[in-house]
Formats: sequence, structure tokens, C-alpha cells
Amino acid sequence: MRLMFVHELIERQAARTPDAPAVAAAGGSLSYAELNANANRLARHFIAGGAGPESRVAVLLSPSVELVTALLAILKSGAAYVPIDPEYPRERVEYMVADSDSLMALDRMPEVTHYRDDNLTRAERRAVLHDRNAAYLIYTSGSTGRPKGVVVEHRSLSNHIQRTAARYPGVPGSSLIHSSIAFDLTVTPLYAQLCSGGQVWLGKLTDEAAARAPQSTLLKATPSHLEILAALPDHLSPTAALVLGGEPLSAPALDGWRAAHPDVAVYNSYGPTEATVNCCEFQLHAGTRTPVPFVPIGQPVGDARIYLLDDSLREVGAGEVGELYVAGPSLARGYWNRPGLTAERFPADPFGAPGQRMFRTGDLARRLPGGLLEFAGRVDQQVKFRGFRVELGEIESALRGQAGVAQAAAVVRRRGPDKIQLAGFVVATAGSTLDPVDLQRRIARWLPEHMVPSVTLLSSLPLSPNGKVDRAALARA
Repeated sequence: MRLMFVHELIERQAARTPDAPAVAAAGGSLSYAELNANANRLARHFIAGGAGPESRVAVLLSPSVELVTALLAILKSGAAYVPIDPEYPRERVEYMVADSDSLMALDRMPEVTHYRDDNLTRAERRAVLHDRNAAYLIYTSGSTGRPKGVVVEHRSLSNHIQRTAARYPGVPGSSLIHSSIAFDLTVTPLYAQLCSGGQVWLGKLTDEAAARAPQSTLLKATPSHLEILAALPDHLSPTAALVLGGEPLSAPALDGWRAAHPDVAVYNSYGPTEATVNCCEFQLHAGTRTPVPFVPIGQPVGDARIYLLDDSLREVGAGEVGELYVAGPSLARGYWNRPGLTAERFPADPFGAPGQRMFRTGDLARRLPGGLLEFAGRVDQQVKFRGFRVELGEIESALRGQAGVAQAAAVVRRRGPDKIQLAGFVVATAGSTLDPVDLQRRIARWLPEHMVPSVTLLSSLPLSPNGKVDRAALARA
């Protein structure tokens, strides 16, 4: 049976419920019929401009009904979209557009009323669309100082959306998409809702559009959002399912919200961008106790396979910590224009059939009694901060690239059980005078807001006995 693409699932839903509300934001709303028709016109505009399978279109629109229209139109055209937050620093935006080799960068909606609004035929595309073609290319923080693009194919996106649409209660209802579209946390609620007859609202949790949003039935967020949700009007918290991911989830962070919403199912969702949003999950049923001190990341979902391996790629025993590898058809294609890095992070799967790959996540985990997986840290300098994947190496590279900086290091500092802070430490070159505030301002020209650390000047960086930077000492500073 042929896989149905996400845009085809939305077209089918538009035929079923043409007048039902599909998407809303501060600037207006669209029914399913309006969304589908507008996306068809825009898709024909993209095709006329050269878009098609394996080409890319960068999207730099603010949260709006036009943004959703553009994403759907690009999928319909057969091209892959490159979601870029327009609030990112200009240099970072320009780098992503250039690095992705995007055919065009959409920062405003073109005039497309002269195009037909019926669904596209296969013959209209510039080439046949296959399920192994790219659906989107999304950038994550890079340890080398430059973001890297992850290429996700249609088959992976469609499998993920159909699985989650069937799994989460509340999908046919309403969901508020409150994070940047450049963060793949938004993929699930956006497409699962639109493929199932639900309505999506776009707007930050604290803005005016969110205040006008209807009661959410499904919400996807990070654990850092729990404190914000507790202080906001109750209609912004979901009535059916809360899906959390992007950071370790602790019992103290969750228990307060669960006490106020005892009938809502909570899902602790784990997965790197390279495994198409998530590959492992733990469900807390209404009325059950929250595991302490941290909620497990659960068990593989769908057709994902999870291995915990040692340095020799041998499976570790029950209760032992190993590096987490993911295998299965939901893996991304790899990193855009990074064949060496792709080969390094997507090695052959020694436990699978010939030709199958796995992804080395860099996360550590252990298998608990009963088979549940528990997150146990990282093997490198990558951290999760506000739900975003952050490479401390990219922060250090940005600091070291500034005039007057001789040395730089970045760490995560804990300020309480559920409070973390990105901290940068620099040593000035001889004769230079550095201002921490000025340094923050300079690196903010490249790094997005969530990656700009506090900056502290030191006369020297502390070293461990082996001569390496003592990051534990910096984290305590």
C-alpha cells in the first residue's frame, strides 16, 4: 500500500470538513477549504519558480496563517521547506539560507490569486515525488561553531504524524503552537491536528493571540514551560494530553501541574531531530503517581529500535549506563552537505539487516527493571536548554571569535533543581580590556537569543589535573 504524504492527508481532511476551522493566529483564521485552496495556489507559484523534489525553499515568516499555508504549499510542490525563525540574528539567517542552497527565501507572501486553487496533479510537479524525497531541512546547533541541517524525508514525517495522531488523545481538538517553527517540537501538533480535523492556533503562550485561543485539548511543550503554564489562564493547559520533551523531566517540576490537572494524560517524549521528532516515550496515565526523581523516557515507539551500547558497540547489561543509539525507518537521511559527519553519526546497524543504519545520539541511558529507559546524561558538550539542542562548542566558538578574547569556555550552571543557566567564561588577550555586556551584544549578532550566555571575565580558566578546562569548577562558579 502506497504511503500517504502529509499534504495528501490534509487534502483528504479538507474534503471531509471543508468549513471546519483549521488554523488561526493574531492576523486571522482559515477553514480547511481556505487553507487547502490558498496552499494550492502558492504551490503552483513555487513550481513556476523552479521548486520541486529535492529543491529547498527557506521560510522566514512570523507565526501566522500565512506561515502554515507556506509550509503546506512547499510540501505540495514536492520541495523541502527550511524553517528559519525571522527573529534569529541576521548573520545566522543569511548563513542558513546560503548553506541550505535554498531556491528562494520566503519572507512575505507573493500575489498568487491568478493560479488555480484545486489540488495539484502529479504531472504538475517538476519530477515524480517519492517517499524518500526530503520533506524539510531543519537546523540544529553545531559543535564546530556553525549550525547543521538535518534532512528529514517524507516517509519519516508521514509515519511519525500518522502514529502520533492515532496515539494522543485530543488530536482532533485544538492545539496552541507556541514555539518557533524552527524547533521540531512544533511538527507534531501542527500536522497531527491538520491531518485529523483539529484546529491549530499560533501564538506565544503569553501573547494576545493565545489569550483568545480556545481551550486546548493537546499541547506539546518542554518541561521549562510548566512553570509558565501554571501562571497562565487555565484554558492554555490541555484537557486531554500534555506532551513534554526536549529536556529531562523531573517529578518536582511536573507534580504541581498534574495536581491542578489530574485527568490529563502526560507523555514524556524523547527523540533527537535525527530520529524525526521522537522515538521513545513514557505515558503517565491520569491518577498514577509521578516517578521520582526523574520521569523515564519510556520505551521505543512505532518501528524505532533502541540500543544501549558501550564503546565497542556491545549492548550493556540491565541497569548499566550505555550510549543510546536509534535505528529504524524513521531516521533522517543525514546532515545536509556534511557527508563526513553523516557517516560518523549514522553508522551501520550491526544488529540490523545489511544496509540498515543507526544514529548515535550522544545521550546516555540505562534500562530499568521492566524495560523502561532512563536518561543518564551526555557523552559530549551538548545540552538541552529551553527545549533547544545547544552545542556548548558553538557558544565557545562565538566567544573565541571576538576581538580581545584569548580563551573561552561555556558550561551549564544549575540554580536550583529545575533551573539552569548558560554561562560563558573568557580570558582576555594581553593588553585587552573586555566588557561582558559588550561581548554578549557582539555574539548575539550570530547566536539566537536562547544561546546567548551570561559572560564572566577570568584571569585564567581553571584546569583539571590532566590539563583540561575544569568545567565542573566553572559550573560551580
